[in-house]
Amino acid sequence: MMDNVIISIFFGIVGAILGSFAVASTWRLRARQLSSDKSSGYRLSKEEKTEFEFIKNLAKDGKSSKYSHCLHCHRQLNAFDMVPIISWVILGGKCRTCKKPIGKAEFFTEVGLCVAFFVSYLVWPLPLNSLIGWVLLIVWLLILLCCAIHIVYDSKWLLLLDNITMMIFILSILFVVLRYVLAGGGLQATLISLALSAAILPGLYGLLYFISKGAWIGFGDVKLLIPLSIMLPNWPYALLFLFLANFIGFVTLLPGMASGKVSSTARIPFGPFLIIAWFITMLWGKYIVQTYIGSAFIL
Repeated sequence: MMDNVIISIFFGIVGAILGSFAVASTWRLRARQLSSDKSSGYRLSKEEKTEFEFIKNLAKDGKSSKYSHCLHCHRQLNAFDMVPIISWVILGGKCRTCKKPIGKAEFFTEVGLCVAFFVSYLVWPLPLNSLIGWVLLIVWLLILLCCAIHIVYDSKWLLLLDNITMMIFILSILFVVLRYVLAGGGLQATLISLALSAAILPGLYGLLYFISKGAWIGFGDVKLLIPLSIMLPNWPYALLFLFLANFIGFVTLLPGMASGKVSSTARIPFGPFLIIAWFITMLWGKYIVQTYIGSAFIL
């Protein structure tokens, strides 16, 4: 048991480091997106123009753009300024030089991915007694890294990037294949289960998207649901995923709606709710489904 905790702590440290990488990647992706939009003739809004001027150096492919620096004073950060979680706390969430705020996204992403990696190893539901088992876990962690980028980007700019969703899709296919090889079982039953899982959520939300013409849910959410859904073991997990995503979203937004800070017509980033619900379903869905639906649906 102690060995598992120690290894989990190691994974947590790796998660914190990758959380810092995820936020840095998010800003670079945003800068490149705005640069691409501007080059293609798309008219940036006033807010987007201001934002692009602020981060346009990150869109460059030069060597200097690869180093982390303060977005305000552009000072290249030292190693002791980039220790995940610890540096943010010591500096009070501010740049050491210009004292401008670094941002809460950096801190919460590092903490979130640290916890996600730590918990993933500690409660990993699949066997780790073979090379395939370990590769499967690594693929899972890479998917979490991509999901972290999605959460930050969607929370800030209400957009899920297609290239990140495609990366998750490729990793999800690899995840499903490795899990099938590891667990064995009938190929036909596996394919039927995947088809049902993929049809329930993307199909439902796709229908909502077309009925509302994008007012109720974004098409990026529909596309993200495809790789997330096919990784679910079977269709009862998809029902649990559906319930949790909407429940988490409702509980999160309820205080704001009750106080009037969030209107019924406000655009809400739904991607983070989907990802959190999927994470819970993948790691603890077996116990939840078994408790409320029955052991007959457990794989």
